[in-house]
Amino acid sequence: MKNKAVRYEFTPEEMRFFIFGKKICPKCSGKLTQHKGFDVENRSGRFGASRTAWASMETKIHRYTYSCNVCAATFTLAELAAIKR
Repeated sequence: MKNKAVRYEFTPEEMRFFIFGKKICPKCSGKLTQHKGFDVENRSGRFGASRTAWASMETKIHRYTYSCNVCAATFTLAELAAIKR
């Protein structure tokens, strides 16, 4: 039996940029386009005190990248959140 879970990981700075930040390229001031990707992490083991073992646990970890339409530079969400504007 496959269980599917979704996980988003944001620091407070990343969340602030993701929601409120201006999506402007730091190199050329062009418009940034958001791209959503994911990694799949597999885990197996036991859940808490239950004696039922998981066959496999697949977790999708979503990752966000941004690319510039003008200079074709690519940035991760963490890189853009670290830039102080």
